[in-house]
Amino acid sequence: MLMMITVILVSGWLMLKPQPAYAVDTDGGLAKGLAKVPQGLPLSKYFTIGTNSAKQVKVMAPTGGSAVNTEVVKLTDGGDQSASIWSNDDFDFNLNADQTASMWLYFGTKGGTTATANSAGDGMAFVLQNGSTSVTPDYGTVSAGETLGVWGVDTAGTNNLPATVSGKAIPNSWALEFDTYLNNTTTFDGTGQASSFDADTSGGTLANPHIASNYPGDAGSYTMQKKSNGAIFFPKTRYYATLNHKGVLQGSDFRYLADGNWHHLTIHYNHTTKAMTYTFNDKNPDTGVSQTGQSATVTLDPTKFKSSTGKLRWGFTSSTGYYWEPNLVAFEKIPDLVNADATVTMTDVTKNKPINAGDTINGNDHVKLAYQLDYKSGSTDWEDIVADLDLPTGLTYQSAKIDYTTGASETVDLSGLSGQELSHKLGHALNEGNHQAVLTLTGTANNETTSVDNATSQFRGTQAVVQATTNNFEIKQADLKLTPTSDSQGVSSGQDAKVTGIISAANKTLVNNELTVHATLNGTALADTKLTGNGSDGAFTITVPAAKLNNGANTLALSASDADGVTSNEATVILTVGSLQFTQVSGDAIFSGELTGQTMAYQRNGNLDIQISDTRRKGAEWQLLVSTTPLTDQTGKDLAGNLIYVSDNQTLTLSSAGQAVLTHVNTGSNIKTDVTSDWTANQGLLLQTRSDATPGQYTGEVTWTLQNTVE
Repeated sequence: MLMMITVILVSGWLMLKPQPAYAVDTDGGLAKGLAKVPQGLPLSKYFTIGTNSAKQVKVMAPTGGSAVNTEVVKLTDGGDQSASIWSNDDFDFNLNADQTASMWLYFGTKGGTTATANSAGDGMAFVLQNGSTSVTPDYGTVSAGETLGVWGVDTAGTNNLPATVSGKAIPNSWALEFDTYLNNTTTFDGTGQASSFDADTSGGTLANPHIASNYPGDAGSYTMQKKSNGAIFFPKTRYYATLNHKGVLQGSDFRYLADGNWHHLTIHYNHTTKAMTYTFNDKNPDTGVSQTGQSATVTLDPTKFKSSTGKLRWGFTSSTGYYWEPNLVAFEKIPDLVNADATVTMTDVTKNKPINAGDTINGNDHVKLAYQLDYKSGSTDWEDIVADLDLPTGLTYQSAKIDYTTGASETVDLSGLSGQELSHKLGHALNEGNHQAVLTLTGTANNETTSVDNATSQFRGTQAVVQATTNNFEIKQADLKLTPTSDSQGVSSGQDAKVTGIISAANKTLVNNELTVHATLNGTALADTKLTGNGSDGAFTITVPAAKLNNGANTLALSASDADGVTSNEATVILTVGSLQFTQVSGDAIFSGELTGQTMAYQRNGNLDIQISDTRRKGAEWQLLVSTTPLTDQTGKDLAGNLIYVSDNQTLTLSSAGQAVLTHVNTGSNIKTDVTSDWTANQGLLLQTRSDATPGQYTGEVTWTLQNTVE
């Protein structure tokens, strides 16, 4: 690789700065980082910019990506800068309790595959300290990138006491550094120039950018290395400081940190064992899926902080020298604020077994997903929680609900499901009294062979953001099909329903006695029906007891399974329990006219209205019967005549014995019969008088009887 050389005169000695001969982002990748910020938290309530920080330190909003209500702190964006951001007083790192913090870190795009190609510098550090937001290292006018704004500075050269270095660091502190530039100068002329910390070999050779920890203000964190000028005449001895790196993690090249990607960091402190564990790259920045990452554990010594309460301020520091990079942080979980977690389990309900990574389920199997949110501890409620669900493919979802510790519950509307994504704001905050919420979704595996990848959902609240990832699994197409004879069926009130159908398979021969039909009626499971015999026709009949049927429409869901546990599709049959009844019998029939001494027929007047409803099954029959009392005047004299019923086919003389005047068969579509509207003027109920009838006002009663004929 071609290389340009810049010569800089510093305190009387020559320092050669190799310049990479490849194109880099002029802003070091700042715009790229802001355009793809992962989900985080708002910062203004929890953090204060350190008083020693330069004006470039800013809290910024993402310019792209899907992060909501997220803020990012920019620590550095140029050379010779120093910066810090510290937690406010109410948001301590409490050594008296277990603590968890998580965040996303971004180091720009200036990292190279080799030291020569690298132009990133110098990194940043996560710091715990027992001081104020105005705490600052004692660097004087020196700007040294290797300090990362927290370590001591090595500028003496002639001093062999580590305390001269540690005395210039942030006191009473512990730092976890993310070092993007290798400061490993060991030359005589390089002594006292604050560029030798990474020449440390106490934990092995540091060959690349790395992560490590120690106590910046403790002299034991530094080792003074002796260096001679090698002269025979006028020999001289000077010293340079190396930093004792504890819990080292390092990459395979110089793009370990400054590679243009966001990097996730989780820090966990166990207050019982004093173990501080930090895990780097434990989440995929694009998907949020958990991954193994790199992890190290060191033992924290609480006495180093000289704290009477065990409560420490925490934050990030950063510094740059000649080389620089944009250092960005987005916080995800703040210690001692809300310690929350999310997990998800998947269950094959059909087989009553969990779906583990790599498992295979059958198409048509019923599946349940349970996302469990746990509030473990904290100094405040976890509020305004939004579930941003990315659900597994290959499933059709039917229902979703959330149950809380308090007994409260809520239904999640699935109409907002877009593809695999669904967003829902929880109706209740989580806290010590309401410490758990379980979001349960039910669905069915689509009946096609496919592979289903992991899917990561996130739960973001004002105080914490957590994720949960489903297992990957396989779906195998089920070769079993249930087909009902009809998808709708009428049932007479008080009678059992007989439902028939066929179970079939395209690629294997079925045996009836290995098949079982499963049924649910209006969401309630019925007893299974097991087929009998050694036949292979798959024909079944199930009986639904009348006592379990509601008036009107009933939903019967049917599925079948075989001896191998393969489940068929779910078919639905609507069972409509009907009734036969008058919906209207009202009004009067009035007949008037002149007697002629001959037999006469009179048309009716009045508002007689007779309507019948039949919601029973198709094919059910009924008859309308009519009977009358004699027509008499006020003296009790009978009219010489009778009421008659005239239809297209016949004329019936009505009497006290009921006679069928109308027969009807249910067609399954027209359930209403308007009897009187079908009559013409000369049809239906009429009056017929004989020749010997005498004038007068006569009255009588007509009885209409609706008869359910024998089916």
